[in-house]
Amino acid sequence: DRRPLTSELALFSFLFSGMASGGGAGITRLQQPLTTQAQAELQRTVRANPTAIGLALVIANQCGSQPHQKPLAGVEKDYDRMKETFTKLRYAIYGRKDASREELLAMLEAVATFRFAPEYPYKRIVFVFSGHGGLVWFPDGQKSDNVCTHTGDVPIAEIVARLQPCRAPNLEKLPKLFFIDACRGDLKMQGVMVPRGGEDV
Repeated sequence: DRRPLTSELALFSFLFSGMASGGGAGITRLQQPLTTQAQAELQRTVRANPTAIGLALVIANQCGSQPHQKPLAGVEKDYDRMKETFTKLRYAIYGRKDASREELLAMLEAVATFRFAPEYPYKRIVFVFSGHGGLVWFPDGQKSDNVCTHTGDVPIAEIVARLQPCRAPNLEKLPKLFFIDACRGDLKMQGVMVPRGGEDV
């Protein structure tokens, strides 16, 4: 693996549809030019893929904003493989390599405010991230799991919140899936044996 063995790897997905609450607080305000550019790019993507069954927002970042976050080997290949995989699954790809914090949030905002025309058979939204991650603890004991860009971190909770119905009413009936491949700090992990074979595996 390209990441240090001492890092805790978080690889998980959420599947939710029609969540009715949460996500409004702490949302970052964006510069209008970035949002407008992201919206125009998304519009071109959708128009170029009129028969896609869903939209895949794919981000692959080599670097983080902290000095110890060295460039990750293999992230570009991750990006290409994710694009290839979701293209085969008939998703339109709305992606970027080495997205800044502002670009990532602008792309999320573009998706959240986009109105899919009836002629587009889009049935679901997918967010995929590969890169550095971080885990921040607050004095009150709360924590924030983040994904990293070269201009700063983005809380995963904020990513999810931006696509909830309260922020994205046009997407209320579309399931959203989130795949995050990122480390969570530099704590050592204990190895776990995973059995192979058998009918239940």
